[in-house]
Amino acid sequence: MHRLVAEVVSRDLLGPPDGFLTRHLMAGTDEFASGNRSFVLAYLAVHGIVKIGLVVALMTRYRPAYPVAAVVLGIMVAVELLRAVRTGSPVLPLLAVLDVAIIVLVLREYRLLGRAR
Repeated sequence: MHRLVAEVVSRDLLGPPDGFLTRHLMAGTDEFASGNRSFVLAYLAVHGIVKIGLVVALMTRYRPAYPVAAVVLGIMVAVELLRAVRTGSPVLPLLAVLDVAIIVLVLREYRLLGRAR
């Protein structure tokens, strides 16, 4: 796994095989490869269910689901950041940033739906 990460970084991202990016990606692969897959599986399952629910709410324009989705995603951001601090994972903060962007879009859509009424 480490060799694959080093090859991808050095070939595709043009970073040194022992550089900053490689070390952090290897730390992330260590966390995943350490057998701590239960968190990853639970996180992805809950995350997927929330996002599917959000898509359904957007398609049907069901307004009460918007604040609930924003709160649940906010909790997920907090969990991601807490876990990132505890494990040193470089991937979790990136996922948190993506979730914050989704929260902003959800709240924007919620506000636009309120104005349309």
